[in-house]
Amino acid sequence: MALQNFDESRFLDDFWQLKPLLIQQALPVYECPLSGDDLAGLACEESVESRVIQHKAGNWQLEQGPFTPEDFSKLPAGGWTLLVQRVDHWIPEVAELVAHFNFLPRWRIDDIMVSYATDGGGVGPHFDNYDVFLLQGSGRREWRLGQDCNDDTPLRSGSELKLLSEFQESSRHTLEAGDILYIPPGTAHWGTAQGDDCITLSIGFRAPSGAEILSRWSDEASAQFLESERYRDLPATLKQGNTLGPEHAEALRDLLLAKLDNKTLIKSFGELVTEAADDFGGHVSPSVPNDYGEVFRALDARLTLYQDDNDCILFANGCALDCKLHDFPKLRIICDLLPGERLADELWFTIRQECADIAHFLLSTGAICGDSDEPEL
Repeated sequence: MALQNFDESRFLDDFWQLKPLLIQQALPVYECPLSGDDLAGLACEESVESRVIQHKAGNWQLEQGPFTPEDFSKLPAGGWTLLVQRVDHWIPEVAELVAHFNFLPRWRIDDIMVSYATDGGGVGPHFDNYDVFLLQGSGRREWRLGQDCNDDTPLRSGSELKLLSEFQESSRHTLEAGDILYIPPGTAHWGTAQGDDCITLSIGFRAPSGAEILSRWSDEASAQFLESERYRDLPATLKQGNTLGPEHAEALRDLLLAKLDNKTLIKSFGELVTEAADDFGGHVSPSVPNDYGEVFRALDARLTLYQDDNDCILFANGCALDCKLHDFPKLRIICDLLPGERLADELWFTIRQECADIAHFLLSTGAICGDSDEPEL
């Protein structure tokens, strides 16, 4: 399942989160599993997040879905693009793409967004705060790469889209079907369809911000404080009289850092990185298959696992479960499954018989599903 014309070690050393990389014919025989009509059908569903962006006279206009067939019939011949989020949660053949990126942590993958564009269509000059691999599924798209950006980079005013007010082009690439362009966080980029029937699949890798990590950890840590655990005066703080000084800051830091243990920190982090990005996409209604029924990793399951000398914690879709250390090998197999991949019958039988709490956790969080739990639009 490895990408072609690609050196994983060199990529991780020299490019990952550092600079862009064009991988020509990374998937030379790739056949896009859906058409523009298929994508438009998804965009008509209320449970699917979608948007249309039109490019007119140097401006980009945004319209949010869901859409109707009539909406698409009113669009002009060119200059627009349809974007649909989390297509991998609905289309198994799209979800299979994650197998090509096993050199990166699975829990870092956010989703696979798919865009369909007519000639001249695109979303304008912008940058993202996450890593993305842009796979050209069909047609051709020109990508212009630009400057490094951050929170202080000027944006255009008067638009819902966060478009750059200035674009400083550094390179330009035209992608054909099977080509992949990697873009790290903060790199300005600008894609434009060259001709009709341009489909691009964006494999996005999210990372929580420092503010999100701190907020989630504080929720976890505050729940562990007893009512009696309060700020206490110390001789050094009392010497400050009616003023606050560095001694107070040190006392407060000691009080809070007492709760900064590995388990509290990793538990809050694991829940954060496995929860759904938003309210869209939770489409599986878990059911309990019988002992002989087939079970699969759900297409939208977010799973990871933590282990140290004392703890084993399983994370699934924003929830955490403390497990026994000897369960780690079994859980590792489940976490390594691809979306939609079947659990071996003997493994599921063992978990049901010996680890009923784990079985219930996986089913109740929707991380695994029975063979009758097909995605419902």
